Amino acid sequence: MTNAQQLPPPDPENTTTSAHPTNLPGNITILISTCDSFYDVWTPNFCLWAKFWPDCPFPVYLLTNRIRIDEGPIKNIPLGEDLGWSDNLIAALDRIPIPYIFYSQEDHFLMRPVLTDTVLRCAEVLQDTGADFFMFRAGGPQKGDPCQVNGLQLLRGPASSLDTTDPEWQDYYSLHCDPAIWRKDSLRRLLVPGETAWDFLRDAICRAHAAGYRYYQFHWKKNPPTSPSTI
Repeated sequence: MTNAQQLPPPDPENTTTSAHPTNLPGNITILISTCDSFYDVWTPNFCLWAKFWPDCPFPVYLLTNRIRIDEGPIKNIPLGEDLGWSDNLIAALDRIPIPYIFYSQEDHFLMRPVLTDTVLRCAEVLQDTGADFFMFRAGGPQKGDPCQVNGLQLLRGPASSLDTTDPEWQDYYSLHCDPAIWRKDSLRRLLVPGETAWDFLRDAICRAHAAGYRYYQFHWKKNPPTSPSTI
């Protein structure tokens, strides 16, 4: 696969978030975290993306090492040598001049139609509330206080009842490597060079909680069945 469209150099004048919702799609970039070792799942991922989200309004970038791609709207960020999950992600974020990142991974496969309007409303919640990230998660315990925002049934976290003296409190804090819309600066501050994705899952919750991160989580059971979904 050749002739990839590569990410342009950062534009210092295009690094702030517009306060007008109509400009929101231009302030979000989808970043698919992967590496060349998993190239065999890229094409299935792209095919499902085209099938279930054909009107996606956001640019989509695939984080790669040396392989170049040419898959329609999918562009790549070639980083060269694989430095590991966290270092690769830090390098990619530093090259993206957009204030919001829709984080995904190569094994996050879309399994049903995505409602672009719903995704934009979720992004507006993030923009309007000043929260740090908006998590899409299909299962597990409720990890926040139920609320209704922008016509959506959501969970707002961390939960008011969160008890950090409970040895299992991290199980009730929604921070994962699942699909999520992040404020790019919030995600960048949370990353530690040298960490694997497993390290991040174990340790980033404590860092986020200590820094006062706030989040929303999509409430799957109370929203339309054709909301954005992956397995």
